[in-house]
Amino acid sequence: MRIWPERVFALKVDIDTREGLNNGVPSLLDDFSALGLRASFFMSWGPDNSGRALLKLFTSPRFFLKMLRTRATRTYGWRTAVSGVLLPARMIGSARPDIVREIISQGSEVELHAWDHRLWQDTLSRRSKEWIADWFNRAISAHANATHNRPQAFAAPAWMIDAIALEEVSRRGFRYLSCTRAVEPFLLAPTGLPEIPGNIPCTEEVGGMEEVAAAARAAGGGVLTLHAEVEGGPWKVQMREKLLLPLMNEGYKFVTTGEMAARIGKTGLKERRHEMRLLRGRSEPCAV
Repeated sequence: MRIWPERVFALKVDIDTREGLNNGVPSLLDDFSALGLRASFFMSWGPDNSGRALLKLFTSPRFFLKMLRTRATRTYGWRTAVSGVLLPARMIGSARPDIVREIISQGSEVELHAWDHRLWQDTLSRRSKEWIADWFNRAISAHANATHNRPQAFAAPAWMIDAIALEEVSRRGFRYLSCTRAVEPFLLAPTGLPEIPGNIPCTEEVGGMEEVAAAARAAGGGVLTLHAEVEGGPWKVQMREKLLLPLMNEGYKFVTTGEMAARIGKTGLKERRHEMRLLRGRSEPCAV
């Protein structure tokens, strides 16, 4: 049974770095405004420790090849590449409430992605429940300070979750989640919350916007995951000309993830646990 609304996509924008927030988000807002679109921006609120990924160049061959394939320094910039290692880690969302307010003023949503994205992505499996609880405390506090509301949704950094993290998620009052790369929505055990997964591959995973558009057409609906650093940066024109405009001209509609979650609801969703799987174009397993 099909669960996604036919020919409807939610626009989900992950913000992982300070450069992505400073430059990519305003760029995307300009495009969305011109096209009459709204999106859900999942914010990293804390320090940009992206430079810690440099350590993985020596320990993960898949990560090294991914950095070469995606021309990471061109996409993310040298300041991001050394942030938190050779240069101080700059705060992301908590340092730019002006941009957060602009997102909201344009009718888009701001939801929770991370406190420290890099540390979650690289070390979650080694972290205690106390560390995870503190991570959420910091992120939710920063979100509330900037938006004057609690986040309604959580999207796990790099689609990485585990049992301890999900126990904490269950206690945080979220309305829905977007933590996996599954084909269809489901209830994510043990939280009992609707999981609205990213079912379309990201640009940097498949190599180009035409491939993303083809995957979107094949799926017929779901969640398009964009990144402020990618589609708001060097892939900006291709996103507009080869993804959004063609799909709009073909009659596809775009909504926020919150609107998608409301359309789907909980009735009829099967509950299951996630599993970790290495997907095409990724250097580490993610939840599916």
